[in-house]
Amino acid sequence: MLNYPYHATDDRRERILSNWRSVKPGMSSGEVEALLGDPDEVNKTYEPQMYKPAETGKSYVYLIERLEANGSVKSMKEILIRIHMDQSGRVKNIIPVGLAQLPSSLPSPYTPSSSVSSEGELKRGRTGREIGKSGREIREIGSRKGDQNQEKVSG
Repeated sequence: MLNYPYHATDDRRERILSNWRSVKPGMSSGEVEALLGDPDEVNKTYEPQMYKPAETGKSYVYLIERLEANGSVKSMKEILIRIHMDQSGRVKNIIPVGLAQLPSSLPSPYTPSSSVSSEGELKRGRTGREIGKSGREIREIGSRKGDQNQEKVSG
């Protein structure tokens, strides 16, 4: 269990920031953990539908910083790397969150590539879920009753 506000240790922060770009689609969970260590959170991911969505895999969360346990993405001020795994335990995609918040004295490792989803503008869809410009999969991280705590998940 994490205590909040959470700040990764200097060693963990350095390991995550130095190695996350080495994670590639198709890698196994063991390969990811060899690079980054154990994830801080492992969450189930689901199809983007409201009624009985099927599980599509897991989301590994590597936290750098989170100010609050719950709340909006803005209030939690999260800095993290989220890695989506398919049901066979292979990397589907990698999503850096909040890396622009890192102090300017630290070199930012964020360089978008085809395997990394950049943080983009989201718009609200008919079901209340947010839809990215590409119309890719969205997974709610808030309540199912229209909470604003949602994030883009490409697939």
